[in-house]
Amino acid sequence: MGRTDVADPHDDSAIDVSEGPITAKSQAAVADEPDELITVTPLPTPAVTKSAVTSVVKSKGKRKRALLPDTDYDATDELAIMDDTKGPERNPKRKATEAVVTQNRSSEDTLKEALAPVTMEDIHQWTGWCELESEPAFFNAILRDCGVKDVKIQELFSLDEDSLQLLPQPVYGLIFLYQYFAQDCEVDDEQGQDHGIWFANQTTDNACATVAMMNIVMNSDVELGPELQSFRDSTKDMCFALRGHALSQNAHIRTIHNSLTLVPLPRRGDGKGPLQDGNQLSLREQENVIDRIEKENFGLKLKIHFLEEALRKAGPGFSEAALKENTELKVDKVTMQRDLQKYKKHLTTAEKDLESYRQQMLQLQEKAKKKYADEKQLAEIDRLQQSLEEKESDLEYLQRQVQQEKGDSAEVEKLRDEIGDLEADLREKDRLIGEHEDQVDDLQAKLNEKDEVLGEREDEIEDYKARLKRAETNAAGEHDEQLRDLETKLQETEAQFKHAQRRMIEMEQEAETQSRQALRRITELEQKAEDEAKQAQRRILELEQKAEAGSSANDELEDARDTIQDLEASIRRLEAQVDEIQDKADDAISDKKRAESDLQELQDEMANKSVVTKGFSRQKEERLTRLQKELEQADERYATLEKEFSQAMTENRSLKSSIQETRQSKDLSEQEHHSLVAKVEELRKELQARIDEKSLLQTRHDALTSESASLQRDVSRLQRSVDELEENLSQERCSLALRTCGTPVIQRDSSPQTQNRA
Repeated sequence: MGRTDVADPHDDSAIDVSEGPITAKSQAAVADEPDELITVTPLPTPAVTKSAVTSVVKSKGKRKRALLPDTDYDATDELAIMDDTKGPERNPKRKATEAVVTQNRSSEDTLKEALAPVTMEDIHQWTGWCELESEPAFFNAILRDCGVKDVKIQELFSLDEDSLQLLPQPVYGLIFLYQYFAQDCEVDDEQGQDHGIWFANQTTDNACATVAMMNIVMNSDVELGPELQSFRDSTKDMCFALRGHALSQNAHIRTIHNSLTLVPLPRRGDGKGPLQDGNQLSLREQENVIDRIEKENFGLKLKIHFLEEALRKAGPGFSEAALKENTELKVDKVTMQRDLQKYKKHLTTAEKDLESYRQQMLQLQEKAKKKYADEKQLAEIDRLQQSLEEKESDLEYLQRQVQQEKGDSAEVEKLRDEIGDLEADLREKDRLIGEHEDQVDDLQAKLNEKDEVLGEREDEIEDYKARLKRAETNAAGEHDEQLRDLETKLQETEAQFKHAQRRMIEMEQEAETQSRQALRRITELEQKAEDEAKQAQRRILELEQKAEAGSSANDELEDARDTIQDLEASIRRLEAQVDEIQDKADDAISDKKRAESDLQELQDEMANKSVVTKGFSRQKEERLTRLQKELEQADERYATLEKEFSQAMTENRSLKSSIQETRQSKDLSEQEHHSLVAKVEELRKELQARIDEKSLLQTRHDALTSESASLQRDVSRLQRSVDELEENLSQERCSLALRTCGTPVIQRDSSPQTQNRA
């Protein structure tokens, strides 16, 4: 449950309105004009009367109203609370279900009537107020249609100083949702009407936000529309309750409020089907659209099935919100199970493809090694041929030198020796050349064999390219669609997980607040009981003294009886309050258990979806990378034979890099696995901490129960003391009456001192 604070419209502190569970979201009404900005700081707020503020919130089918007593307070004071258990008025969206349902009526007819669309005539004829979502866009639309200018509603996710300073200025008010208790609100609605503040109580359901906005803008220096200005002037002399009644009966404001329930959902192509949007779709796009439509139809059939089943099983106290949530969870569960089975099949196929690609990489590595050895032999042959050409050029140079210098015999002999040496070297080189020519012939034969193998490999590459193109075409669309669906579901699961975490934190804060309030209330009750017991004892002592003095004994005895009756009434009231505190503590513990179970389910779903999404994304990227590289390598093999050898080397390096990438991907997967294990361990620790906190709350509850029992024993002891004192008082009265009857005799026989003592 929550309650809504609406602060003074002239106060700098904020005002926020929302419905539903307690969240950390607030909405502030701020000005649109940037030249009017001022700074909002958490300074002490001026004192106003609590009757100038009303807050309303809906929780668990009940409307809660908070009225403040006519005493000064600041914004930090807690508001008194009262619980209005009046049943909510029906929404026009459910008007079809207002008819009498007989036992012979089928669940299908009931479902069709419940889902029947609402017409504009229904809205105008219905005198109630529709339930709206707590959305700033709706509130801005209400203000705009009412004629209020230069004012807008903005969401506020925190009340810290930094967040408040970022708001556009000035801030006219802040609508805040907070918890309250009905027994704290025991004030008069008519108090505090002489402070010049326009304020209206909420007298109808589903209008808390609209009433709060009206209370803000009616007291702000803003331009109102003619309808609102006329309504304000006509109700300025009314009391709070009559203003609220007039506001609930105002057809103009009610029609604007209810019209927001008719906002249609956006449709593509102005009512056309998903396959008739005016654009020509490819076969792949048409298959994707048909697949999506089949999923939606399957989900709708499941919803209808679960709704019919719930209608058959639902009793008079069945909660509509729980039914809707349970139906959606069942539909999501079955849909996710089907998707999971499909993804498992795709994963098995991808693993088989990965194993075949691995075998092909090993074969290509062996081929690259052989080509690398042939390339080394060719390089050695080229080096020997170059050396032979250099020797031949040297020999020709020496022969020319011999012909030019025949006259110098010494030099001729020397040259002849050099020629002989060179000829010997030349013969050695010829021998080596012959050997290398034999090797070249062998290499040429091997090269021819390689050419034949290469031709076969080229045919295989062509076939492989065709298969790769087909696989790429088929896999791209499927994996893209699967990844998009998984990412969307993962985002939804993360949002649900965050919402569950926020709900868990809020439930813990709520439980702590209730525990503190219960302890404080029990302490106050105990102190009050002790004070009343002491007062009763003092009163009895006074009665005893007065009884001994003999003055007004009968009247004092009646006063003592009245005091005893007051004490008994106080004891009964204390017992009722203690029982109520125990019930609220039990409700807080049950809410916390439900929040813990919801959080655990969302955590499991999020972990499963995260693992599947990451696995498919990584496999798709690796597969596309390998396919692209292999296609590039196949295209390069259409070049010359020399380029084919170099391409083999490039392919070898790319394969090595692919292996390295695969290893890195494996390491990354292991790291992610360890990270997930650590995350699961952290979640387990957090769950254990929640269990410990639950145990602590249970211990506090037991302590409160024991203290309550102790208070009851003290009350019983005080009751026995009062009974004993009453009995003693009766005896004293009898004794006093006897002494009073014997007074004349004592006056004749006693001295003046004895008479005075009597």
